Formats: sequence, structure tokens, C-alpha cells
Amino acid sequence: MSYYVQTRWGGSENAPTETRMREILAELDAPDMEHASTWLGHEDGWTLSVSEDGVAVWENEEFGHGPKYQEGIGQEEALRLWILVSLGEFNAVDSEPWKDGQGPPISEEELEVRRREIAEFTLKMNRDFYDSLGPEDDAKCCRDSDCSRGTVKFSVFCRTHHFESLRKESCPFDH
Repeated sequence: MSYYVQTRWGGSENAPTETRMREILAELDAPDMEHASTWLGHEDGWTLSVSEDGVAVWENEEFGHGPKYQEGIGQEEALRLWILVSLGEFNAVDSEPWKDGQGPPISEEELEVRRREIAEFTLKMNRDFYDSLGPEDDAKCCRDSDCSRGTVKFSVFCRTHHFESLRKESCPFDH
């Protein structure tokens, strides 16, 4: 039987030992929203992922099984389940108290917090991009017919119109 682990930071390891599995699960102690989970996969298509917030997801996409999840999974319990999957003990894993879905539902309050965080992040990324365009050269006029501003380096547009031409949205910054 062949199995592998995908570490939370992108490494893949074939048939890790129990000691190595424990080390990989211990990586979940360091908070990292971008890389919040790790998983063990089996050649038969089964995967068991574990996230830093203690949610485990069990599924087999090839057979249309799951996803199913459990909350409050600590590292020792995750290790026990990973070992069962590595041994091909799928029925034993499947008999655990799983709930349907990828994880617990998100409350409206949490959803609103996430929306705000995404909006703030997007605004920051757009601002960084806008600022990176540099100064405008007043010797060259922006190609937009209603604009009298200069162009930014390597463009036929001013910062605002260059931003809008690439982002396909109105520029939210002072013109």
C-alpha cells in the first residue's frame, strides 16, 4: 500500500514514519492562515486532512465519498487516524463520528468579518500596485481623451487609467 503526506508548506513525502507524521502534524502549532492544513493521501484515493483549528476532513473524490468532517481533532487523534489510513483501514476511519461537509458552517458574523478582511486586503494590494506605478511624466499626455495628466513609465496612461485598464474596475484612489 502506498501513501503520502502533503505538508502544510507544500512538501510531499512518500510513506513517512509515525515519528515523521507526528512532526508534520506538530507544524500545525504555528498559526498560518495561508497554509492552514496538512493531509495524508492513500493510493486508493482516500485523503484525511487536518487543519490548525482542529478540523479533520475525510474524503475520496474518486468514489464520490464525502467530504465529511470532525471538529476538535488534536494531533494525537489526527495521528491515530492517519495511521489507520496509511494501513488501508478505511472502514475503521469511516466509522468515526463524521458530519457531512468540509467543515462547520460559518456564522453570519464570521462571514462578515471575513468579507471585511478580504476587502481590506484587496484595497491594500490595489494601493500597493497603484503606488508602484510611480510618478507621472507630464511631458507625455495620457491616452484617455478626457484626461490631461501625464503617463507612467512603460504605459500610455496616467496612474489612474493604467490601474483601471489592468484591474478592470474604477480606481479607488485620489486622482
